[in-house]
Amino acid sequence: MAEIVARHVIEHVESVRSVMDELWRILASEGRLFVYVPHFTHFQALTHPEHRHAFHYNSMAMFTAAAGEPYTTRLWTVISAHLHFHSRLLERVFNRHKYVYTSTILAYLFPAFEIEFVMQPVKEPVSPTMGDHGPIDL
Repeated sequence: MAEIVARHVIEHVESVRSVMDELWRILASEGRLFVYVPHFTHFQALTHPEHRHAFHYNSMAMFTAAAGEPYTTRLWTVISAHLHFHSRLLERVFNRHKYVYTSTILAYLFPAFEIEFVMQPVKEPVSPTMGDHGPIDL
């Protein structure tokens, strides 16, 4: 598959890791995953009765090689994490300064309504002499 869009799905699942692992499995190595989730400051992020998880702009970092202790062996590259606001001005300013926005009271004064993650699976190319169980004698 070349592209998968998960729009307001991940916050409802029991195991984010299991879903991310399955998306990694079915997505082509050059494919893109677009994940839309509510930002943790949005009023429904934690109050919606079916939401199991809240998300931060850095939440998907646990699925990358840069994580000190990756959450899974099926790794991703986070191409972008974009906060969405009802105001274009706030969106431009706070996306340039995500850390300042999220780590101060600004996030609660001006809540984002969602985060858009664009991700790509990290899949090592399979060598013609390598199988799933090691080198092949030629």
